[in-house]
Amino acid sequence: MKFMVNKSILFVLLVIAIVITSCSASVKSQSAPSTVSTSSISTSSLPKAMSNSQSVANSTTINDVSFINAQQGLGLFRQATLNGAPGNCSLSVGQTSDAGFDFTNITKVSFISCGQAYVELDNQGVGIVYDPGLDVTDNSGNSWTSTNFNDVNSATVLGNSIWALIGNCSAYNSPTQGTQYGCYLVYSTNAGKTWSGQITIPNENTFNAPSDSVTLYTSPIVVNSSNTIYLYEAGSTFQNNNTQTVNNLYTSNNNGKSWYLKSTPTCLGGSGTYLSIGQDSSVWLACGGEPSAGQQFKSVSVSNDGGTTWQICKTAPNSIEPVNTCSALEASGYLGGIFALSSKMAIIYGGRSSLSITYNSAKSFTYVVQPTTMESAMIDGGSGGVSFVNSQVGWAIADPTGSGTLWHTTDGGVNWVQEQALYQIVNQQSSK
Repeated sequence: MKFMVNKSILFVLLVIAIVITSCSASVKSQSAPSTVSTSSISTSSLPKAMSNSQSVANSTTINDVSFINAQQGLGLFRQATLNGAPGNCSLSVGQTSDAGFDFTNITKVSFISCGQAYVELDNQGVGIVYDPGLDVTDNSGNSWTSTNFNDVNSATVLGNSIWALIGNCSAYNSPTQGTQYGCYLVYSTNAGKTWSGQITIPNENTFNAPSDSVTLYTSPIVVNSSNTIYLYEAGSTFQNNNTQTVNNLYTSNNNGKSWYLKSTPTCLGGSGTYLSIGQDSSVWLACGGEPSAGQQFKSVSVSNDGGTTWQICKTAPNSIEPVNTCSALEASGYLGGIFALSSKMAIIYGGRSSLSITYNSAKSFTYVVQPTTMESAMIDGGSGGVSFVNSQVGWAIADPTGSGTLWHTTDGGVNWVQEQALYQIVNQQSSK
């Protein structure tokens, strides 16, 4: 009988222990903070995505990234009012030291941009955020200083030097449309503390006769490791009853005081022209023709001699020419830019299209199709925010102007994992 009593007591005690353990685990799981820390944004503490029917104050998404090594970089975030007036949005920039899993020191940018904006960081600690304004850091993003530029077309940084194209860099002049110019270069050699005056770029204000007609699209500015500036202009001119296609690559070794016509590489023409410099000083040129519904014919060229000679891959705009001159460069989606690693490897990205990577000097391209959630987001909302530190380690953003999710690869773009899924953060941005 004693044995039976003790056995019953043991059973009751066991049940009580299980209940206590369960309650303790439940309390622990509910004790996590319900808000995101103002000093850190991480996937472990992010709130879930809210449906459109829910009333939310703000939605924050990642817009662009720039990394200087496998761990350190900057992230640019856009915060927009979902249920407020259209165009009510702001930008913030944060630091990461763990490959994009966490972003800390979230600092509000001085200017407003409701579209695509850009961030770039150099390994000496100088960084920029631009379009349409320009903010500068000289301490890897610990603090930021605004400039008085409010019409930045493109910018780049190398060491302590910053270059920017200001104004309308898609210029035209015609008897019927009038004249629209105003793109010029400025630079700083001391991390933005002082700036040069306005420097004229090639072909600005050179077509003024009423009978002349010109349409020129200038590529975003790029600079190689020797401080040589590269600019590409594509378009057409009509002067003295002669029509001429313009495909001119210019270089300058003295910050734009003089320009040299390096070559005239073939380009499809149109409003989308992009240059990129590889880590081995190879020069890449990506061009998009006039876009149509859901597609844009594209060309990609690479030069191993500083832009003198080129190897081209293209999709053709008509059936007379071959459909393409390399493998898998498709016309679907819109060209948004190119990020070059070397004379062998470059990544193409853009609106309503997946990442397209070449590993063999543009002889063929491979589209990122895995994971399917990443591909679906890119096909719907486009790809961007590409930043690679070597041929294996890189990042890209799916739908950079929409849902904005950050993805990370450590095998050259074959496999990707999601590092940051930022949906909604309210009042988490520190003011300057």
